[in-house]
Amino acid sequence: MMAAAFAQAVVKHLPGRHDQSTHGRRGRTRVDALGPSLTVGASRPRHKPVAPVPTEAPPFAKDVPRFRTKDEAYHWLAKNVGVRAISDDRLTLEELQQLADGCYPAVRDFRTQIGTMEIQTAAGTGRRSAAFREDGVLLLSERYRKNEARRDAEYVENFRLHKEAVLRDLEEKLRVTPGSSKVKSDMEAMKACSRWSASTGASHPIETVYAHEMGHRVLGRGDDYWAWELALTRNGVTRREEWAVSEYGATTNGGELFAEVHAMVVTGRESELPASVADAYQDWFAATHQRTKER
Repeated sequence: MMAAAFAQAVVKHLPGRHDQSTHGRRGRTRVDALGPSLTVGASRPRHKPVAPVPTEAPPFAKDVPRFRTKDEAYHWLAKNVGVRAISDDRLTLEELQQLADGCYPAVRDFRTQIGTMEIQTAAGTGRRSAAFREDGVLLLSERYRKNEARRDAEYVENFRLHKEAVLRDLEEKLRVTPGSSKVKSDMEAMKACSRWSASTGASHPIETVYAHEMGHRVLGRGDDYWAWELALTRNGVTRREEWAVSEYGATTNGGELFAEVHAMVVTGRESELPASVADAYQDWFAATHQRTKER
């Protein structure tokens, strides 16, 4: 049993809450990623500005180009990630680069299967960060995009405090009911957990969140989802091993667990997964691509 009051108070500040109830702002101008962006018709300065120095590519996104203009980013995202439209022009060049760096590795092997998507932005005044909706819309919180890197150390510390509080509560419960198999199981699971979500403590947290959301896009809710559930069963993945992936993945549903695993795999962190979970992912990958070939 979780230390509800304390845990909830801490968890609400942690990253990776993929709540789908965030709504984009209305009244902004839509950007068609397949056509000219808003920047094409904007007034130009008298002297052409120097092109920004490209950011260094994350190790997992070496095949993603470093964009020098937003127009370049829009067209690349349309062609390689399937972004058909962006709700407004407020995404900065740096944010578009992070989108490409996080999304492309997650969809690279599945581009013939996933279709297109739209991107909408929102103020995100609460704890919500990003969500991929069933209607093919990726919602992005402005508050999250601008503060994630700065607050990453805070998120890690929050999780450490949360874990300590939960374990203290479980130890107290075990003293009261020493024979409780549920309390023992909960304690074993929490001890195995080292992160709230895949982005907690990640070297590239924002890109990891985008990779997670693209995991939902890749998995869908049809044959691929049930193939994942079957792969978990066949590989004997235990509750403790699900918690070793992340608390968020272990306490939600199979779809969220997949998105967490997918994000860690495509961002080069497969070695951090329990062996049984990594094997389940590889089995799912093989089954999915075999089924695609047969269609």
